Amino acid sequence: MTRQKTPVDRASELARRIWLAGVGAYGQAYDEAQEQMSRVNEETSKVFEELVNRGETLEKKLAPARERVTQQSDKALASLEERLERMRAMFGMSGNDPDLARKVDALTAKVDALSAKLDALGAAGAKKPAAKKAAAKKPAAKKKAPAKKAAAKKKTAAKKR
Repeated sequence: MTRQKTPVDRASELARRIWLAGVGAYGQAYDEAQEQMSRVNEETSKVFEELVNRGETLEKKLAPARERVTQQSDKALASLEERLERMRAMFGMSGNDPDLARKVDALTAKVDALSAKLDALGAAGAKKPAAKKAAAKKPAAKKKAPAKKAAAKKKTAAKKR
């Protein structure tokens, strides 16, 4: 004999079935997610390998150009260093001079000493202004009136007549 299901039993059975449907949906979603992750993992590995291969191909193509650029850069650097060394030699500042540091230190000391002397002279000059001597005045020379030769000749000519 089958017992008649009451509304409470039917509600419990319905709730259980809804629960089982949810668990089943979760299980199905989990399985699908696992499959997708596996595919993504495989695809990622493939894409990564393709990128590595492409990078190696480009590296091989660019190696000669990189070598040329490196050689030209080395030549330019060597030329620049040679020019700098010639300029240093012209100014007596060759990098090969073992006494260069000592010479620079000596020159620095001289410049410092001269600067101190100039500062002292400037300070002394500011304290005592130099007395200015008045220049002796010379008497102004009198200008002579220009001689009237033409008029004098006329007078003598008039007397002779």
